Amino acid sequence: MRPPKIVFILLLLLLALLCGCAARYDTVAEAVRDGARIPRGVTIDGTAVGGMTMEQARSALMRAHEEKQKTTRFTVVSSDGSVAFDASQLPVEWNREEVLLQAVNQSLLAFTGKDLRCDMLLHAEACRSRLDELCAPLCTAPKDAVAAYRGGAFTYTEAADGREVDVAALARDVTSAMAMGGKLTAAVRVTKPAYSTEEAMADTALLSRFSTSFASGSYGKKDRVYNMKKAAQKIDGFCVAPGTEFNMNRVLGARSGENGWRKATAIRYGAYVEEYGGGVCQVSTTLYNAVLLAELPVTERHHHSWPLGYVSIGQDATISTDGPNFRFVNNGDKPVYISALVDEGEKTVTVRIFGEARTDGLSVKLRSKKVEQIKNPGSKLIVDDSLPAGTVLLERESRGGSVSETRRLFYDAAGKLVKEELVSKDKYRPIKGTVRVSPDQKQHAMQKYDIS
Repeated sequence: MRPPKIVFILLLLLLALLCGCAARYDTVAEAVRDGARIPRGVTIDGTAVGGMTMEQARSALMRAHEEKQKTTRFTVVSSDGSVAFDASQLPVEWNREEVLLQAVNQSLLAFTGKDLRCDMLLHAEACRSRLDELCAPLCTAPKDAVAAYRGGAFTYTEAADGREVDVAALARDVTSAMAMGGKLTAAVRVTKPAYSTEEAMADTALLSRFSTSFASGSYGKKDRVYNMKKAAQKIDGFCVAPGTEFNMNRVLGARSGENGWRKATAIRYGAYVEEYGGGVCQVSTTLYNAVLLAELPVTERHHHSWPLGYVSIGQDATISTDGPNFRFVNNGDKPVYISALVDEGEKTVTVRIFGEARTDGLSVKLRSKKVEQIKNPGSKLIVDDSLPAGTVLLERESRGGSVSETRRLFYDAAGKLVKEELVSKDKYRPIKGTVRVSPDQKQHAMQKYDIS
């Protein structure tokens, strides 16, 4: 006997009621406030969450996902080695809230053992930053070249290329393999140093060299050589930064016994005297000529009372603690280095200037000559009654004066003079001598020193 038609209608209504009786939530927050539970039989990523509240399901999933991250391992290999890590070390996020909302909205009758799945997501920027740290053992920083001065020359520590992992590409590979992990091959690129060996060598090229000799006369006396060595050691290796001035007196300091200087012959007020630091002028003179050859602007320089025997006329530079100084400026964009060495075997003082290499192909020479002679003014006789009989004292020798010109000459690679310029025009003033005698030596002194 067939059931009445009304029974089928009631069954359909009951089925519709059962399928549509569950509330629909737009947000997880709504479901939490309503105390909703996930329909029985629902699983997410294999975790049974059916019958749980939203908070219970969220906690269960967080534990499962933490375990999943720990067991999802990656090995990144390159030609420089390998590193291993798991997903828990990466900036991972899960779309748990989205899937929990989907689960709570499941129809009891429509859901038939379906396992919902969450996605493990990576933030690209954060991932690249973290992979930078994790892959650091596979990377080598590039090394800049280093120039070091010692003993009159430079030595160089070679620049070296670095290697770095292409973390942007690796991040994409990790993202693709998030579900399973596994072995990944890192793309490695070469990174160049910021400062190459060639640049270091070009920035410390030999710009000029000048030597003077102390082999003749009294120039090689022991204490004078001591002072020259001390002065040379103080300026040897000195770096003059771009745009700064080198001040010889400042670098040497006051010449005194307390500062370790010795007394030796020097020229002061037109006469030879013994003073602390005698001989340092040969170092300043040698430096002056090297500076001229390197075309560095000289800001202060003074010539001696008369031309010297160890350098051409017009090419000397005198200094004293409380008087004349020698100064020049580094007007370039790169540092300038001074090398100063005293060779007691060869009896020479040699100064070299190092800096940015010339690019014009020219070489530089100096030429000095006397252009005018000034008459010797003779001597003044002083008769001193206090002197013992027979005394003749030459207090200051008379000297004629002179005028000199020093020029800088520029030659091309073929040795052709292409330019010249006047560096200085120096006037060595005549010096009137002074002779002090006892009264009985007046006539003798007048004849000997041609005093009228």
